Amino acid sequence: MKSSPNALTECGVCGRSLPRRRMLSCAMIRPQLSAELDREHPDWQRTGWVCLDDLATARRHHIESLLVSERGELSTLDRSVLDSMTSNETLVRNIEESLGEARGFGDRIADKVAEFGGSWAFIISFSAVLVTWMVFNILAATVWQFDPYPFILLNLLLSSGAPGEAPLQKISQRRPEP
Repeated sequence: MKSSPNALTECGVCGRSLPRRRMLSCAMIRPQLSAELDREHPDWQRTGWVCLDDLATARRHHIESLLVSERGELSTLDRSVLDSMTSNETLVRNIEESLGEARGFGDRIADKVAEFGGSWAFIISFSAVLVTWMVFNILAATVWQFDPYPFILLNLLLSSGAPGEAPLQKISQRRPEP
């Protein structure tokens, strides 16, 4: 019979009793982390379980020792990454917030064009316009036919539209370094 994930289990490192969903079996821990736990807590496997908090601390110590042995000293960025890893947070900033109102009118237009140009709404509407153009010019063989079969005018419009959209998308992708 399987035990419930809410069943309390004792951590072999800190001795706290926590639900099993907040624990990891000692058999599942990587050898490098096992060695780290062996150095700091020789009897850590006595209960067969380790809490995720202690595992995160051991992981931090292991990575910190690897960085120190490789570089000699930790930078501020290294410490920030280690802190965020231990607390399960990310270091990513929202670029849009940091840019704020610094984006000019051209940048905002470029963003809107790139946003629409990369959407399903654009693909469907663009396809519908092309099909309508071709069907109209094939079926209206006499009076209203303004671009007959090889569709030279349509080809010209499509060819001249691409160089106009490409720079706008490049402008939208360009972001200053914070």
